[in-house]
Amino acid sequence: MALFFREELKKLGFEVQKSENHVFCYFSALTPQNLNRDKSRTKDLVRDKFVRELRKYGIFATRIWKDPIILNPQVQKEYNLNLREFPNTIEVAKRIVNFPLQNFYTKKDIEKMIRVIKQSLTLPRFF
Repeated sequence: MALFFREELKKLGFEVQKSENHVFCYFSALTPQNLNRDKSRTKDLVRDKFVRELRKYGIFATRIWKDPIILNPQVQKEYNLNLREFPNTIEVAKRIVNFPLQNFYTKKDIEKMIRVIKQSLTLPRFF
């Protein structure tokens, strides 16, 4: 099911890493690039709004790295961090989503999640 889920997410523009012989409880992926554009200029990332939207339909996705430690001003000062040296960390922190994936999920369960994800991606507030 993880391989099927991965392929379906890729079709929607998500970036997922290849993995073999893994056991998943959550399936991590980076949101599509165009989802990351937040025109509302709020502190709330579009990715976070997307995760909340999925929850309305029973898909309890999570986000990790909501606030990566390197974005903490005190940490930056204490360790003399130059954020330009960590572009991947910052991008991943804004885009990573963990989708639920359990060993009892069927193809029908994954297809339902994909339908809801696809529907959510078409909402104008995310672009």
